[in-house]
Amino acid sequence: MRILLFSDSRRAFEKTNEIIQSKFELMWYKYDDLQKGQYPLADVVIIHFDKDRIQDATMPIIRIKGRLGTHVSILVIMNGTPQEIYSVLKVGAYDYITNIDDMQEYKQKLEDIVLWNRYQRYIDF
Repeated sequence: MRILLFSDSRRAFEKTNEIIQSKFELMWYKYDDLQKGQYPLADVVIIHFDKDRIQDATMPIIRIKGRLGTHVSILVIMNGTPQEIYSVLKVGAYDYITNIDDMQEYKQKLEDIVLWNRYQRYIDF
């Protein structure tokens, strides 16, 4: 399983890597790579929208779904308004988390999205 993290935060990468513990392949790309469309294929995508990137959070999700397929599972990290969160879920994010400080909650979200991805692949056959 390949997990692709888009974040400009080293802290987000380190926390994600700590949770994954080499169980899956974690690839870290910057937000600019997402905008340029320069990233590899993945099974699960995590997008970290910081306060500067939250203004237009729907377009990156649409681009990812267009490039990686509609079944790619996307987890969004954002501390946004209810409307912003609703918007990213509506365009195709599987789930969201407002912050990653609670390692147990973040771990649970990652486990859930991996299971969802496996389930989707299973029912497609």
